[in-house]
Amino acid sequence: MTTKLRLMFVCILIVFSGVLAGYASSSKQDEKIIWKFFAGKPICTVPAVIDGIVYFGSGDSSGDWKGHNGCVYAIKVKTGQEKWRFNTTKPVCSSPALDDGIIYFGCMDSFLYALDANTGKIKWRFKAENLIRSSPLVVNGMVYLGCTDSYFYALEAKTGLIKWKFKTNDYIYSSPVTANGLLYFGSSNDYFYALNIKTGKVKWHTNSKFTVEDFADLPAIGGNLIYFKDNWNYLYALDLRTGKEKWKYLIGRAFASPVVYDEIIFTANQDIFGLIALDSKTGKKKWKFRTDFRVHSIAVANGTVYCGADNLYAVDAKRGREKWRFSAGSPVSSLAIKDKTLYFGTWNGYLYALDIDIDKERNK
Repeated sequence: MTTKLRLMFVCILIVFSGVLAGYASSSKQDEKIIWKFFAGKPICTVPAVIDGIVYFGSGDSSGDWKGHNGCVYAIKVKTGQEKWRFNTTKPVCSSPALDDGIIYFGCMDSFLYALDANTGKIKWRFKAENLIRSSPLVVNGMVYLGCTDSYFYALEAKTGLIKWKFKTNDYIYSSPVTANGLLYFGSSNDYFYALNIKTGKVKWHTNSKFTVEDFADLPAIGGNLIYFKDNWNYLYALDLRTGKEKWKYLIGRAFASPVVYDEIIFTANQDIFGLIALDSKTGKKKWKFRTDFRVHSIAVANGTVYCGADNLYAVDAKRGREKWRFSAGSPVSSLAIKDKTLYFGTWNGYLYALDIDIDKERNK
């Protein structure tokens, strides 16, 4: 065999081996899929998984979103089959909350909806003065959420009647969290607030304004600190009781909300496409992991941090090393973990259920 023929044979073997490796990789990825459901519209809401049903909203909120409709789905966890759907006239970007058999979510048609979780039938709806992107929080028979009409509302969960409301004088995109009888959220008037959960009275708010356009994330609570990011520059750690700044870290603009796990806070940077791990007490960087696209959502379980970008990544939470990645053929926009299953939505309208059983992975 001549040298030229040998080289051609080697090249063919290399190409063929690469094709086989690609098929093997694709096959291994497919093994993780329990099911996937096609919603037909972008999914940006975090799924809620309760009593064997996964609930999520969909709708294209980009560009001229006023001409787009939306939908909320109830999907059976075991089979991925649709149980019911509820159509809306505008996109749904508000993640659902469930309590006592009722699902609550906001919509860009300016309504907060309360549906029977079993049937999808309307129990009641509340009309705000502008679109709703904030996700509701349900606590002790009350529903709390912010709205772009500048008000933060406290509504009775059974009736939708207003118990109190608080005016911030600007849009509220931030979703609320609660601890120690207080509600925490940010507003586009550049303040971060702590309100008494029963009365709506201000316990504290940040004394200095932040040079940002809005607060659009879900704050995270860890120990005696609350963490939140602004849309352009910093991740902040404040004392839960006083609002005093403990530390801040320059991350640049970020879409994903921060997540606290095992004294580590995970955040992301949009501009350089990266997942960042910081010491939750000091704000010092532990590691940084490069992604292929901006990170939209973060979730952590069993020592693994999952982040949705152009691919879905599974990264060792302590060392920042990639364990595996999953390609959905579209950016991954939302993540939720329940019973060793990872649920996530994509820009091209699919909801996936992936098997992330750690023991099963180790035994392969």
